[in-house]
Amino acid sequence: MSGPTFTPRKGLDQLVARMIVDNVQKVVLETEREAKRQAGPTKKWMTRGDAYVRRTHVAVHGEEIPDNLRFELSAYQWDVEHPGAIPVSLNTSGGHDMRDSPLAGSKVYLLEPRDPSPGHYVQIVHCRCYLEIDPNGVAKWVSSTPAKATGTTVRGVVYAKHKHVMGAEYGDVYPGGFLSPGTYFMHRTVGIMKARL
Repeated sequence: MSGPTFTPRKGLDQLVARMIVDNVQKVVLETEREAKRQAGPTKKWMTRGDAYVRRTHVAVHGEEIPDNLRFELSAYQWDVEHPGAIPVSLNTSGGHDMRDSPLAGSKVYLLEPRDPSPGHYVQIVHCRCYLEIDPNGVAKWVSSTPAKATGTTVRGVVYAKHKHVMGAEYGDVYPGGFLSPGTYFMHRTVGIMKARL
């Protein structure tokens, strides 16, 4: 003798999907909030805006990148030809003029103004530039779509959109062997949300 059988009403799975949209939306919003909490700061290169600012620094003025990445600047010939060397003179009266044109096609990657790590001293000596830090910089790139039922599926998406998102998440490798590690903020968010659910 067989037991009672259950035959679901036609379209029940779609009805259930529509019923849980609000619950899924709460998870989406909680995930977005957590991603924003995990996201790191950004830094913006700022010059003093006067005639003494190097051309290479004028070119990056106002550029905003995740805190873990490096700024890309055009390199000076002296620095390229004499890596790590400190010029004897850095003025226009017989020494190297730090306002000279950069060497075409050559780049240097700095974490911040006056970063000595690449050994490009003409690039950094007497530099007066500074950083503006935005603690919520990367968080501003995080958003979500509303949860929506389509057939039997309910979907809402949390995402980060900006040209530097991949660098913020996974880091980058720069010429000269410089590694900027990733922050893995979205990866951490997924782990945190999996543990909560």
